[in-house]
Amino acid sequence: MNGLKGVGALEVTGALEQERAAFVTLLEQLSADEWASSTECPAWTVKGIALHVLGDDLSLLSRQRDQAQPAVFRNDAGEWAGSYRSLDEFNEHWVSTAEFFSHELIVELLRETGAWTLEWYTAVDPDALGEAVWFYSEDPTPYWMIAAREHWERWIHQNQIRRATGRPLLDEEGLLKTVIGTVMRAFPHAFRALRVDDGMTVGVSVAELGDWTVQREHGAWRLYEGADAGANVGLSVPRESAVPLFSRGLTADEITHAVTVQGDSNIGGLIVGGFGAALARTSG
Repeated sequence: MNGLKGVGALEVTGALEQERAAFVTLLEQLSADEWASSTECPAWTVKGIALHVLGDDLSLLSRQRDQAQPAVFRNDAGEWAGSYRSLDEFNEHWVSTAEFFSHELIVELLRETGAWTLEWYTAVDPDALGEAVWFYSEDPTPYWMIAAREHWERWIHQNQIRRATGRPLLDEEGLLKTVIGTVMRAFPHAFRALRVDDGMTVGVSVAELGDWTVQREHGAWRLYEGADAGANVGLSVPRESAVPLFSRGLTADEITHAVTVQGDSNIGGLIVGGFGAALARTSG
């Protein structure tokens, strides 16, 4: 384990600002036909995805910054009960209801809400606990990770629009490294399902972008930066596959071909299968 160091908090405010600037510029360049283009999300056009991002901005500002009751989680009985089903229903209802917004207004609002969310995530104590980030922890999560989740989701949606309109993917290295850092910090939580003994190590390498090691210690998994030459399992992703993989642009079958497994093929296969389940192209 020589040369490895434990990971800490991610600094993502710069990435948030850069991604939103690129998103606004992209939307300003789209034709009316491109706004109406179908996307990987079957229910949503390009306009629908843009409205979804706007709805996310408004929701997080209300519930996180302003401490408003998160109405997205109100069930049919009028009780507060969070569920992914109710969240999906909220997203669909919001996009459908806001369909009358003009393209120009959507861009203007996204510019403003991007500035407001950046201001909020810059001002809040990054170590203060907020809402849970489901892929990182079931418990209240530090705001640095909440902000990282927002960056990753925004980056995914922008790349979905870029694929739908034939634009180059958002391949900027700094943004991609922040995304990969976010995903890697989810590995210890995801690996809880692996039934292995202490000492098991998994190495992850994304060419030109970094190396990480996940090790089972005292009944829990820990994440380190750096490569462990003696890892039991090695996973490697070529540079050209990084953006499609982490922006959910590959099918589960394509993911199995994009990720090379070395060492323990049984554990490696389980991990890549988890990649397929979590990162494969989906309907939303």
